[in-house]
Amino acid sequence: MPQELPSRCRAGQKRTLTQSTAAQEAVGDQYIVDMQRAITLPCGGFAFNPSGGQVVTNASQYSCSQRFCRDAAAPPSDACINECKVHQHFCWDSCKQDTASPQCQTCRKECEAACMCEQFCTPLIKDAALCVEQGGEWGHVLSQNFDNIVNSLLTLFEISTTEGWVDVMYAAADVTGVYKQPIRDFDIGIWVVAFPMWILVSFMFLINLAVGVIVDNFGAAMDKDDSGGLLMTEGQKRWLESRKSLHSRAFFFRPLEPALAFKLPP
Repeated sequence: MPQELPSRCRAGQKRTLTQSTAAQEAVGDQYIVDMQRAITLPCGGFAFNPSGGQVVTNASQYSCSQRFCRDAAAPPSDACINECKVHQHFCWDSCKQDTASPQCQTCRKECEAACMCEQFCTPLIKDAALCVEQGGEWGHVLSQNFDNIVNSLLTLFEISTTEGWVDVMYAAADVTGVYKQPIRDFDIGIWVVAFPMWILVSFMFLINLAVGVIVDNFGAAMDKDDSGGLLMTEGQKRWLESRKSLHSRAFFFRPLEPALAFKLPP
């Protein structure tokens, strides 16, 4: 639900809006509602007709690309066509036997429609599609994931610091497949060994080895610098040399009478 800013009206006082202001506020409220809503729709509206054995477009007018994308009538780009042909998840089962079958062509057209309207359409398959169709929400269990190289490196780095690695291990052990519902302790055997081994190699060996090399080199550099000015600026070095020169000079005082020995001349 859209939230309003705190009203500056006094208690019991109502706002008085002009006709133009009320219309602008209604447009803003409707914009917030439209941007926050999620609708379950076909990506392109393509379907396979078993009786006729061909691809039909009966639901194209209710598709996501038709309702939200301006260039819905434009043909798919070469990049989208090539991506849908070699996609590692979409249309894999439909095109495994025959890439020229109507089932495969229907699935690829849906994939191409989602690719052309990727800003508004999020294609889902298998358990993920069933979850959303039944009113659920398909998302990440944790903020850490291995969806791409950047997220994988960040997750591995966070695990190497022993921060929250147990939750990531449990989530990995529950994975049953891409776009499939997790099952508790589905594949716990390999991950119970993999995550502790990574912590042992990264945290106990690599990080400590790097820190040890840095400290050792710093100590060696400090030993080579007899003046102790490795971390000093030029001004600090000159001040240190002047103090050393001052303290290295010998001062002689003429002897005084015993009664005045504690008093030295200025």
